[in-house]
Amino acid sequence: MNVLLAGKKLWIIGIIIIIVGCSFVLLTHRSPVDFTTQVKPIINKNCITCHGGVRQKGGFSLLFREEALAKTKSGKYAIVPGNPGKSEMIRRLSLKDPEERMPYKHDKLSSEEIDILTRWVKEGAKWGLHWAYVPLKPTALPSNNSLFSFFKSDSKWAKNEMDLFIKEKLDEQELSPSPQANKQVLLRRVSLDIIGMPAPERIANNFLNAQSDQAYETLVDSLLALPSYGEKWTSMWLDLARY
Repeated sequence: MNVLLAGKKLWIIGIIIIIVGCSFVLLTHRSPVDFTTQVKPIINKNCITCHGGVRQKGGFSLLFREEALAKTKSGKYAIVPGNPGKSEMIRRLSLKDPEERMPYKHDKLSSEEIDILTRWVKEGAKWGLHWAYVPLKPTALPSNNSLFSFFKSDSKWAKNEMDLFIKEKLDEQELSPSPQANKQVLLRRVSLDIIGMPAPERIANNFLNAQSDQAYETLVDSLLALPSYGEKWTSMWLDLARY
């Protein structure tokens, strides 16, 4: 009897140890720092005006990785991958003297921001590619025939892959799609969105009088082919670039 009780106690203790160990691992484990979403916003907000592009104060630039890892004018390395203790940038972020602390003549970075940069350097100071150079990856389509979907909004309106993603979000928010607008409203909406003005009379009449299921698709293609499409969107990009 005593042997059985002792065995049960050991079994319970073993389970408790496993649970505590797993909980410790889960609580202390942190995902690797992501350059694009965590590091780059800090650099762009606090560092790039003095250490990027034309301005490279102290011979230090954060525009490209090879420049960031190069030796600065002082002969020190601002970033030593894997070793934040020897990285001059990390040291300067925590100094109390405002004449030496970075960013210079600006508010000190928060402890969270310094922690992110320190962890990033410790993990190897990996650089992220600009989104334009990241290869596209196929995304799995949401199921339109699942049991969960069956009890949600009617799915007959979903006719293409994009509709399936929209329907998934509508179901998550417990919303239903609005009724389809009439042709006149659709014509006005898509024309203003694509070319920034009402569609030419010929294109408008072709759409309003068409009976084909591809009428809307043809309308969109016709608007995209107009010079007005390029003029509208080019002007927007030039404004954003402060041309």
